Amino acid sequence: MKITKEIRLKISINTKKAMWTPTIRKKYLSAINSDSYRINKSNAAKKWWKNMDKKEAERIKNIFRTCNIGRIYTAEENKSNSLRLKKLWKNEKYRNNVIRKSIIGLNISPNNKEQQLINIIKLNNFKFKFVGNGLLVINGFNPDFVNNEDDKIIELYGDYWHKNTINKDRRRINSYKNNGYKTLVIWERELEKPNKVVEKIVNLMEKR
Repeated sequence: MKITKEIRLKISINTKKAMWTPTIRKKYLSAINSDSYRINKSNAAKKWWKNMDKKEAERIKNIFRTCNIGRIYTAEENKSNSLRLKKLWKNEKYRNNVIRKSIIGLNISPNNKEQQLINIIKLNNFKFKFVGNGLLVINGFNPDFVNNEDDKIIELYGDYWHKNTINKDRRRINSYKNNGYKTLVIWERELEKPNKVVEKIVNLMEKR
């Protein structure tokens, strides 16, 4: 069977969706952190390097030298680099930019619950845009939906993922508030009653 570009794309999309399923993600992380995985990966790398053409091996070594890969830093250099990075991380603009690029790099698409909310938003012509893929980062937090015309945010909380994150979620909402945004939290179980969700969004839009 020939694997076409369309099939590859479909496999890629389904794999990315599956990786955000708690059970599959847990199994994946458990597998790549296992001793057997590390040993197999190490053996494969050694075999690959051993069978490599000498010119290609030298080319890769030169790349490593240029990038300082494998260089051993002194204790003073490590301390200096650590302090420099900590100072940079305190800069909100720098921190938000790093986080934003990291999330965008994951190429996240809306999950099923987020898509349900997107459909409700479109059906009722609410001016909210999905930004949970890293398009907007505020003080280190990435909201799910934003209305930039009116400085309003909607966060869609998963019943599983947010049941034990009260303190972090409080910091999240306060960060948005300190940056001039009003926030509405919708729990995924509430999506079972779309009319109630619409009512909550309307109430948010009426706030000034």
